[in-house]
Amino acid sequence: MYIELEPTGSVQALATILKNTAARDEVNGIIVFACDKNGFQPENADHIFKECTVPLMGGIFPGIIHEKETMESGTLVIGLSQKPEISIIKKMSDPDTDFMPPLSKIFENDDIPETIFVITDGFASRISAFINAMFTHIGIERNIVGGGTGSISLKRQPAIISNEGLLEDAAMVGLLDTRSTVNISHGWHPIKGPFKVTEADRNIIRTINWMPAFNIYREVIREHSGQYITPENFSQIAMSYPFGISSMCSDPIVRDPVMVDEAGALTCVGEIMEGSFVDILHGNPQSLIKASGQISTCKPGFSIGNNSIGLVVDCISRALFLKDKFKQELNALHLPDIPLLGFLSFGEIATQEKQSLEFHNKTTVLAVLEEL
Repeated sequence: MYIELEPTGSVQALATILKNTAARDEVNGIIVFACDKNGFQPENADHIFKECTVPLMGGIFPGIIHEKETMESGTLVIGLSQKPEISIIKKMSDPDTDFMPPLSKIFENDDIPETIFVITDGFASRISAFINAMFTHIGIERNIVGGGTGSISLKRQPAIISNEGLLEDAAMVGLLDTRSTVNISHGWHPIKGPFKVTEADRNIIRTINWMPAFNIYREVIREHSGQYITPENFSQIAMSYPFGISSMCSDPIVRDPVMVDEAGALTCVGEIMEGSFVDILHGNPQSLIKASGQISTCKPGFSIGNNSIGLVVDCISRALFLKDKFKQELNALHLPDIPLLGFLSFGEIATQEKQSLEFHNKTTVLAVLEEL
């Protein structure tokens, strides 16, 4: 793999680095991680992406990760020696979108490579439905890793990078001819529950135990910490108290509440099914960093080669929660002798221990990719 970091985030530098990377003889595909503060918009960047002469996929995120540093401006460009097969799925939030036909076409070939890389609009409201459709088609026999794009402002905008330009409310599926291993962890633990989600609309929880969701949520936080959460201080306090959905794996699937409305409904990053049971979770910097350190080893039978990278998909809310301690998390994740690259995401996508494929929140994913 060929790796180039452009630290300024300028559009002109993006044009140069993409053109030069695509022109290299050994590069047959490109992955791009760009920072939201770069200001890439369709009007100033689409022509650059459309002119790229090799298959292109990527996204715009609150931050990118290069080695042990987080950057709020800049662009990472990763050149792939093997040509990836890249597909785009649009209208991710449309309730009438049937994910099965396009996924059937993507996975119709029996010779699917070991690694599938997925980038999705992190604010799309049907990401879990999309991931479940992927699970139906491909199961857990392949390593799937990726995450959601988005801006820290929570404003929807085109943030999927493709040969068609910048896209909104879309997802990209890239079939990568690489060996891989994927580990995930989060460090959040239940403090109360389970509660029944009695009314929900995709990623919006309207009632819990037949009460406005915010009423239940607020009371649990008050009992646990003595803090009184309000719509005004919601984002500050809620980052410490995500929901946990029971799963067949050992750890709950985390859902991050990001907004409360006047009726007491909670908007989350990712769906929560009506009728499901959730716990309210809590963690501290020590538990999160410890969890990250536990995944910084490859699984048995996988050896790191000279053409490997460590790919980190780490939730933006973890970075906000850990503040200056987030560097300790990156130190805990760092693998010796290979580059550590990645991005801060709105939702993480990963297979887990050959048991499930999930859309996660507030979770760390560490994959090792090696081109053959």
